[in-house]
Amino acid sequence: MTVDRDNSASSEISRAKKDFYKQYSYLKPDCEKTDWEKFCEGLKKVGQWCKDHWKEIVLVIEIVVAVVCICVPGLQGIGTGILIGALKGALTGGLIGGITSMLTGGSFLEGFAQGALDGAIMGGALGGVGGIAGKFITCGSKLGNAIQTTSKISGAISNSMDGFDMVSLGLGMIDPNNPITELNNKMHQSDVYNKFQMGVSLVSSFSGAASQNMACFVAGTLVLTTAGLLAIEKINPGEGEGPDDPGHGPNRGFGNSAFPDTWSDDNAIKAVEDVANSPKSIWQQATGPGSGRNAPKTIGGPDPNAPLTTRNGRPVRFTVEGQNHSLDIRVIVEPGGEGIVTGFPINR
Repeated sequence: MTVDRDNSASSEISRAKKDFYKQYSYLKPDCEKTDWEKFCEGLKKVGQWCKDHWKEIVLVIEIVVAVVCICVPGLQGIGTGILIGALKGALTGGLIGGITSMLTGGSFLEGFAQGALDGAIMGGALGGVGGIAGKFITCGSKLGNAIQTTSKISGAISNSMDGFDMVSLGLGMIDPNNPITELNNKMHQSDVYNKFQMGVSLVSSFSGAASQNMACFVAGTLVLTTAGLLAIEKINPGEGEGPDDPGHGPNRGFGNSAFPDTWSDDNAIKAVEDVANSPKSIWQQATGPGSGRNAPKTIGGPDPNAPLTTRNGRPVRFTVEGQNHSLDIRVIVEPGGEGIVTGFPINR
């Protein structure tokens, strides 16, 4: 009888304890927890830490992705876009956060740190997206020109606003009541102004990365001639293969492979650039393994399976053919080397 009562009491105590810990699990001592309960509790702590520090985690992921991209051929522009965007966003966000925190009686450094973190995340993300987008935009197209213009304007505005903030902070350390610092503080009291400044910085990050990653062979590209490496501006003025070779430029008298005499050098250079960058131009590998007449022809860019260097380590060349002002033009391009090598009319 006594044993039965003891067992019954023990069961009742165990049940009561179980119900109590079920309702107040945080009061259960570790010595009474099962291994599974300890494991689940550890997962909850990890989840809570991730929830509390998700911004730092996202930023670290962005940086890791950027570093990986920089190490992978062809993706360097995306990685650079992420890093530059993160830095630009961090600077702008930090300045906005620090100044607004200071104006509300808080700490400048704490506000700067929080604003820099938020800005770096947004700037890095948009920089990466811009870098990817740029690979699908043709330099010289309406969209390409618009993005390049946007990049210049937004970059100038963003740099000016950030610069004004830094000048204001510097002067404020000497004289907190100087008119420049007071004006800047007054502007930062407006959420509209702060959002505009951050927005311009983000637009600059996106458009800057996109413009840097467009497939462009523009003025300034080095061109291989008998006179050495020259800028593309020199592609048509007559640097041929010798004193009797006047080149392919207008009014050079180089037969059917010269540009029309009615064209200017600038017209010819622009035509060569447009054909090299056109999404409709036909590309074919001209040197290196797999080159020749049987090499695959691709539209708008080189064959992704083609090598970038020959067996001797020299850059592989491609012929790029297209039309400009009803004139058939062939451009010789080294995607992994000097860019545009030369360009001239065909079938005249």
